[in-house]
Amino acid sequence: MAGKLTELAQQRARLEAKAAELRAREKTLSRQAATRRKVVAGAIVLRAATEGDERARAWLVAQLKKAVAARDLHLFADLFGDGGEA
Repeated sequence: MAGKLTELAQQRARLEAKAAELRAREKTLSRQAATRRKVVAGAIVLRAATEGDERARAWLVAQLKKAVAARDLHLFADLFGDGGEA
C-alpha cells in the first residue's frame, strides 16, 4: 500500500511539473505573439509616416512626444523637423 502511494505521489509530481512547463510555454508564446503584433503594427504606422502621409506623421509625432521617454526620442529624429526635441 505504501509503495502504491509513493508511486502515485511521484506520478502526481511529474504531472504537476509537466503542467507548469506547459503553462510557462503558453505564457512565452503569448508574450511573443503580443510583441510581434506590436512590431507589425508599428512598422505599418512608421512606413506611412515616413513615406509621405503627413497626417500619419503628425499623429505619430504627437504620440511619440506624449508617450516616449526623452532619452528615446532620438530614435525618431527623422520624423521631427527640429531634430527630435519634444
